[in-house]
Amino acid sequence: MKLFDKNIKSKIKRKNNYQVRWSTDLRYRLAAYEGNTGGAGGNGAGGGGAAATTKIDVIDPHIVQMLRDVMDRSETAGRLTANGGAGGGGGGGGGDDLMTGAELDGADGISGTSVTRAIVGGTAAAGGDGGQGAGGSEGVDGSSGSGGGGGGGKGGAIIIITTTAEASIGTKNTASAGASPNGNINVTGGERGAGGSAYGTAPASADGDNGGNGGNGKYIPIVV
Repeated sequence: MKLFDKNIKSKIKRKNNYQVRWSTDLRYRLAAYEGNTGGAGGNGAGGGGAAATTKIDVIDPHIVQMLRDVMDRSETAGRLTANGGAGGGGGGGGGDDLMTGAELDGADGISGTSVTRAIVGGTAAAGGDGGQGAGGSEGVDGSSGSGGGGGGGKGGAIIIITTTAEASIGTKNTASAGASPNGNINVTGGERGAGGSAYGTAPASADGDNGGNGGNGKYIPIVV
């Protein structure tokens, strides 16, 4: 009895000649993936602040010493504050990740603290917006945008009650924020924060915006 058929290979070959073979004219062309747009920079936050009802320069100096908002309609006179806080800068947007296509928008800046009884009225400076993150290019992940600069703090309040003539008290500084003072009584606002510089290597992200300079405070001389 033969256990091996020497013609089995030829039989298999003849059988394969009748198998169905599928083909198509469809062709694929591959293109380089350029990446998504990077995340957007966060918005710079606004500053806080609200003027007090009490006008310090028109009331009795003995009442001024209490530093209370005595002209307010509340039952109790709350303490006066100098001014509201400046706004923070927005965060930079995230760069595009070519592997996942993910990018994160930058966080918004933190708003300045709001107050209701400020000696120095008006709104404090806002922070700058964060920079745009870069999209990926030619297999390279995008870089993150830079953060925005914070707003400069508002100048404080200087109240002097004296019997000395105003001209002899001192000289008020008139220099702008960030400059060397030209007087010994200084209520000039703080200098703005600078936005961060963009990542320079391609694909480059965007700079963060500068914050705003802080506004001037108040100098109140009261001669008695």
